[in-house]
Amino acid sequence: MRIISGTAKGRKLATPLDDRVRPTTDRIRESLFSILGSFEDCTVLDAFAGTGALGCEALSRGATRVCFADNAAASIALVTDNVARVHAEDRAEIIHGSYELALRRMSFDPDVVFLDPPYNQGLTNAALEVLANAPRITAGALVVCEQHADEPPCQHPAFTLDDERLYGSVRLRLFLRNDDE
Repeated sequence: MRIISGTAKGRKLATPLDDRVRPTTDRIRESLFSILGSFEDCTVLDAFAGTGALGCEALSRGATRVCFADNAAASIALVTDNVARVHAEDRAEIIHGSYELALRRMSFDPDVVFLDPPYNQGLTNAALEVLANAPRITAGALVVCEQHADEPPCQHPAFTLDDERLYGSVRLRLFLRNDDE
């Protein structure tokens, strides 16, 4: 795995030693970030961070702050290593715990949320429900969901589907938080 673009372009990222963590592939990350465009002056929550590749890519592309959250100690170690590899320790908040804990502890309201939970466990819709009720997720916030293509597509009435792409066995769904008014 490498950073695709930005200040850390080409830098290798630490990868998991086993298959308990499934990083988003370089090809899918490249396509996703091509769709998303600039991350200048953007804040990000990388929920279910795993290796932190999505958040590190955002940091390399100019995100001002990224909060990484993961329950697994091995993932937190990978995230910490990868944030150091992209020289962004001063712009990262790393929380060993759930994304719900991160939503309470992080120092900013995210403009973008990456949801890439383990596949086929129903976690994406559950996370969308939590985000729908989180005051930090304000109108216009973008939520990027990665799922296995065989899973029922995630959805929630608090979010409007903005884009959907299939990459082999991976489905990406991009949602915008509805205006509550």
